[in-house]
Amino acid sequence: MFVVTDEGENLGELSRDEALLEAGKREMDLVLINPLANPPVAKIVDWSKFLYTQKKKQKAAHKSSKAQELKEMWFKPFIDEGDMMHKLGRVQEFLGKGHKVKLTVRYKRGANWDKMKDVMNRLLEAVSEYAEPEAPPKSEGKNSSVFIRAKK
Repeated sequence: MFVVTDEGENLGELSRDEALLEAGKREMDLVLINPLANPPVAKIVDWSKFLYTQKKKQKAAHKSSKAQELKEMWFKPFIDEGDMMHKLGRVQEFLGKGHKVKLTVRYKRGANWDKMKDVMNRLLEAVSEYAEPEAPPKSEGKNSSVFIRAKK
């Protein structure tokens, strides 16, 4: 098997017993990195440190994949102006963090589609200084929604 140290030093091709003996001298562990290679590749490392760095890499990769999440904010047709401004403040925070936001106006009994369109237009007008819609608002069942993203 081909053996490398944690500092990147190339020890060359050693037998399994020689590699284990070398790892023991250094008070470290022998880890098989690529068993399918010809010859197989092994590395002499501190196992707990190796696991720690692997977990750190996985967390960083997971974080970067979640960098742009979709957030959704719901509004009712009869929303008060103060409540709307509070929710739009949260929307602005989400956009500032790089997220895409879906604004949804949910149908409530007693409301008509004109009232819902009016609320959606007020929302789009309020966010127009820092966000832009990706497409015109869509009606989906009893909801009307639009995706917005931060202006560049």
